[in-house]
Amino acid sequence: MPTTLPAARVASPTVAPLTSLLHEVTHHCAALLPMATGCALSLLTTDGRRITSVATNRTGEELSSLCERMPENPCSSAWRDSGVVVAQTLAGSAQWSAWLAHARSLGIQTVLTSALHAGERRIGTVSVFSSDPTAFSSTDAGVFAESAARVAHRIDACQRFLSRPAIAV
Repeated sequence: MPTTLPAARVASPTVAPLTSLLHEVTHHCAALLPMATGCALSLLTTDGRRITSVATNRTGEELSSLCERMPENPCSSAWRDSGVVVAQTLAGSAQWSAWLAHARSLGIQTVLTSALHAGERRIGTVSVFSSDPTAFSSTDAGVFAESAARVAHRIDACQRFLSRPAIAV
């Protein structure tokens, strides 16, 4: 009798291991908080430019693109401060007002974003979003920050493994 692994655990031979991990992580983060309608994750250079991004849906892809086009946003603030930011489009910060207006046009009312860092190394950001203006509480932010820390260490370990020199046999 053949046994199969769940699809999320089986890496396709055409998908790089890091890409597979990033997709798995975004789906995990979106499922972590009941009010989340999606998740976006971006890996960034040391100066904050996007290397790559993945998302659970089209809105997440648009959110990543929006963050790249408009440098003043909750994601870049979380990345710079190595912290967690909750942004609500109805009661947002003046420094992000243009970004928040664009997010609202995508149907996003609340964004919860966390920096991804392993030790002193900043890797990127992960964000969940919702169409509910009061979707994420301070408790949610704490749970999300803990999950983001674990995610960052998994990504870091995968990147380090993939960057090891091959062993000749």
